[in-house]
Amino acid sequence: MKNRLNRHLLKSFLEIKTSFGGGFVNKIEGIPQKEEGGYSWFFYVNGLMSEVGAGSFKLKDKDEVLWDYHDYKNYGFSKGIIGMFPRPFINNDYKTYICVSNENLEEVKELKDFFTKKGVKEISIETFPCKDLDKDNLYKIVIGKWEEVIKLSIINDMYSYPKKTGFRIKFNKEKECYLEDKNTKKVFYKNSFSVLSLLDGRVWLITAKTKDKVKEGISFLVKKNKKIRNLFGAIVEKNQVINVY
Repeated sequence: MKNRLNRHLLKSFLEIKTSFGGGFVNKIEGIPQKEEGGYSWFFYVNGLMSEVGAGSFKLKDKDEVLWDYHDYKNYGFSKGIIGMFPRPFINNDYKTYICVSNENLEEVKELKDFFTKKGVKEISIETFPCKDLDKDNLYKIVIGKWEEVIKLSIINDMYSYPKKTGFRIKFNKEKECYLEDKNTKKVFYKNSFSVLSLLDGRVWLITAKTKDKVKEGISFLVKKNKKIRNLFGAIVEKNQVINVY
């Protein structure tokens, strides 16, 4: 796969149509982009959406690629997805920075050990308010109860502009998580935890109403991450995993 164009790899497995000299894929297996509806094809490499077309992106050994067809006009979305975990933290040039509440500091050691075994090289842990959260050269994971993480300026800012950052989940005054459909109908997940990849895909969030649910979210990411394969974000309640798109 090394140095092979993404478009060539895709064409070897599926029927595609391209435009702009082969640089843009506008149809896969008969499903075309829809400019009026805002649907198009996007591809993600190691958990991050590509900044260039498929005809220009050269794949490297061990790269993982996901193609997704989604509405880019009516919903905001992050440039990252959680469904390739832990690949985003392995195949990148950034240090991994874990920002965690004091209440969940002990559980984060399990996540750090997992990262180390997977080959993530530089990992640092800091408790709230995490003075390095605003630095650009870090791959960040923010972990804690919602009432705590919302006080962090980086999370508060992203929560305030969901269409720009991909922050699709919402919380009410009781710190209960919910989603809104296109008709603004609220669907609540009162006993859940959430895992999101936000903004440019280099800010992750694990949060819930209680510290025990946050603990469950950390353990889930380490031990049951296959259940979020290819998902953009997730709300997990009991045995149900909801794709947060």
